[in-house]
Amino acid sequence: MNSLLHCGMSIERSLATFRSKSYTDNSSSNGFAVLLIMVIFGLSLTIFSHHRYNMQSHSIFCMSSSAETLNDVTTMTLILLLCDIIAFLYTIVLYFVNARKKRRLSYGNLQMKSHRMENEAAYKLLMPLIIFHLAFFISFNLAVGSLKKLQHLFNRESDFHVFISALYIVPIYTFFSPLIIQKILVRGSRLRKEKLQEVRRVDPNENDTYFNMYRNMWQKA
Repeated sequence: MNSLLHCGMSIERSLATFRSKSYTDNSSSNGFAVLLIMVIFGLSLTIFSHHRYNMQSHSIFCMSSSAETLNDVTTMTLILLLCDIIAFLYTIVLYFVNARKKRRLSYGNLQMKSHRMENEAAYKLLMPLIIFHLAFFISFNLAVGSLKKLQHLFNRESDFHVFISALYIVPIYTFFSPLIIQKILVRGSRLRKEKLQEVRRVDPNENDTYFNMYRNMWQKA
């Protein structure tokens, strides 16, 4: 599901980049629609990868990569790996498209310029999490996708199950990703406070306040 959330995040950023005029008014409905699509896609992949699971089998612990489901689980992980790579490359493209659109805006369109700057800041804030997610899940999905080739090395299925459990390093991701998200939230909050303080700053010449704010915004761009 983390891989699908990564894809959903790139779709949400795509809407913010290409449908900037209606994005603010419809951001909630767009978010729910993207989330619903990702949930349906995730459930479909889960059903596909487990429809051959032997419910009558008994083991010490529950695991999805059994002898019956190994081929389907391998296919699922390769699909998620492809989705991760496409989402990452698409996010990079969106960042440069947004930067190009920002440079082409006229000086009179201050509202759209502000939206492009906020969109650019969102890309920069999310990039550490996106890179960490990509590196981790590429490694994990490649490892899971290679299980079929390693199965013949084990004489007993129980030994193969233990080996699969050793590759399940998702808890490492679930430990570090909230720390990265917390850092992103703290940094985003700090940037908002700095922006608010800049707006509240009193200029020595009150008549030049508006024009100085206008000039500073374009200088930062």
